[in-house]
Amino acid sequence: MRRIARLRSLALAAVLPVVLCACGGPEGGAADDSAEAVLVTAEVLRENVDILYGLASIERYNPPRASRLFAYAYVALYEGWVRGVPGLETLVGRLNGLDALPEPEAGVAYDWPTVALTAELGVVSLILEGAQPFSLFELETFVERQIEARREAGVGGGVVERSQQYGEALAEALSAWADADRYAERWDLNEYEPGRTEGSWVPTADYGMSIPLNQVTQMVQLFEEDDWREVRESDELRSEWLSDRMLLTARPSTITNPNTALEPGWRHLRPFVLSSVAEVAPPGPYPYATDPESDFYRDAYEVYRVSKELTGFDFATGHYWADLPAQTGTPAGHWLKIAMATVEQNEVAFPQALQALTLTAVAFADAFIACWDTKYGTDVVRPVTYIREQIDPTWVPVIVTPPFPEYTAGHSVQSFAAAQTLTGLFGDLGFTDDTHVTRYGFPARTYGSFLEAAQEASDSRLYGGIHYPKGLADGDRQGARIGELVVERLR
Repeated sequence: MRRIARLRSLALAAVLPVVLCACGGPEGGAADDSAEAVLVTAEVLRENVDILYGLASIERYNPPRASRLFAYAYVALYEGWVRGVPGLETLVGRLNGLDALPEPEAGVAYDWPTVALTAELGVVSLILEGAQPFSLFELETFVERQIEARREAGVGGGVVERSQQYGEALAEALSAWADADRYAERWDLNEYEPGRTEGSWVPTADYGMSIPLNQVTQMVQLFEEDDWREVRESDELRSEWLSDRMLLTARPSTITNPNTALEPGWRHLRPFVLSSVAEVAPPGPYPYATDPESDFYRDAYEVYRVSKELTGFDFATGHYWADLPAQTGTPAGHWLKIAMATVEQNEVAFPQALQALTLTAVAFADAFIACWDTKYGTDVVRPVTYIREQIDPTWVPVIVTPPFPEYTAGHSVQSFAAAQTLTGLFGDLGFTDDTHVTRYGFPARTYGSFLEAAQEASDSRLYGGIHYPKGLADGDRQGARIGELVVERLR
């Protein structure tokens, strides 16, 4: 379905139709089990993914912050919908700290899509508090349009109003739960100082080295190329959408101070599923050494060697998986799009689609918490620093080195957590990833399994010159274990 059409009206056509609720009873009264159910489709989920991806990019969220946004958004969506989707169970009592949520009134009808979208909007509004005024506009408009479509489809006004009220109650409770995750105190909890010992991380970033995915503009593009021409010719949409996009061009291009460690206090946030980050602690990096016969030196030399032998495909792969903040929806957003592409391409039923997005979001949120605990606990120097000091002072990596310690590799941990979660839910499904096709011109890539894609994402950081093989391999295993635990505890 053309994206321009989705901007104008809700697509209620049966793409992946699922009966979610029988809300056709007397307005304001109990649902009539014999009433014709209102159909919704997985198209709603795909629009939702696209909007959240864009929000993370517009707000220039760094990867850990984006993962938190996605996780709370999808938990809210899931909990708002779960009572209307047969086969799913609430996450209350299974996510850390989520001990209770308001119950719906017995014996009356609710429209669960309205409940879910209202709850999600409320939680996302909290997460984005202090954001740019136009950032929430698209999500607000989307939710309003969906609710209006529910009315037009025959859901009674009293049912819609009651559903909105219940969604707001869920949002309030979920927001209180989110407020208690130590996000607000993360800087007060931080005791990290860079460069404390030999071999520890020191600032490296030079953002002048970064090659943007889109050489022309950093604007977040929401339309297919053919649709963009249609948008330019539409007076109706020009004022509503283009004005917001134009604001993006005036925003500063630097999203973080390259001389300041990124989110050192993230390790103190409450995990969603892990009882402790110690559950998935990796074995640790090689001991720092400068002896050419040492494991550390050999690992660094492998990074150097690979950088000198890159093929065109390797170079493109480094940038394909870079998922730079401000230019994309970050690595977490990329994997949400992969999950959604899998749902559509394999005609996954709505309950499993909703579950997959939620568990994937929770998995990579815990992945960032666990990985950041490892990073700042081991405090390993980056390859660019070591190679310039010990091997080649003129060496330049393909990808700009991000401002935080090396071990373990964030892309490895997060990608394998998402991939193992999706594998646990679906098995080895193949899919085509077109996340960067229209925005940045990369050709779509097809994979035989989620783990194959995760391995390529992990390898891309070696091609980029920003991680040692040890940090990648241990990150792969750390992430895979997180994914296993998420499926084991939440499925």
